[in-house]
Amino acid sequence: SRAPREPGLSALALISRSARSVRSSRHQRRPLCGLCVCPACPSQPYAPHRSRNRQRARRRRDSSPDLGGAAPRTATRGPMAEAPTPREAEAAQAYAFRQLVAHLRDTSDQTQNIDVMAAAGMCRNCVAKWYHRGLAHAGVADPSYDDALVAVYGEPYASWKTKHQRKATPEQLAAFERTKPFHAKHPPVSSVARPPVAPAPAPDV
Repeated sequence: SRAPREPGLSALALISRSARSVRSSRHQRRPLCGLCVCPACPSQPYAPHRSRNRQRARRRRDSSPDLGGAAPRTATRGPMAEAPTPREAEAAQAYAFRQLVAHLRDTSDQTQNIDVMAAAGMCRNCVAKWYHRGLAHAGVADPSYDDALVAVYGEPYASWKTKHQRKATPEQLAAFERTKPFHAKHPPVSSVARPPVAPAPAPDV
């Protein structure tokens, strides 16, 4: 005599078979349905996806100013999706400079200039010299190095040295001499090519 089948097993098999047939018929009719959340979707299970036509329409709408979208910016190769504009790049560089200056000021007691010079080949004075040279590049007539030092140290250099600078140890001096080949070089500010000055308009006679 045949052994009786378990009713739970046969019911489970029947439900699974019915679900498979429903899913296959649904995807045969609408392979790219807009509201599919069933596991039969081969590309993205349990997540709604859109058809190609719907994606193209959205891209046209987002890139058209007449339809309320913004004109797309030029994309670049690599990990960045969009290239910053020159104004955005300049603002980012200015922010990085301010963060560097703030960090150097916050570590005045913990990090001596000679230690930074031996480790990185530059120090707070180097940043001030770069800033001084940058003023000349920007067209500032006769920029002051003392003002550049104040911009980096937050106070006159002599005052900062009195409060924060300690006498260098023999080990620090030896490290400074050993790393001299890769210390930052600072050409004179007088070598900066000045931007051309527009001539003054001739007075009306």
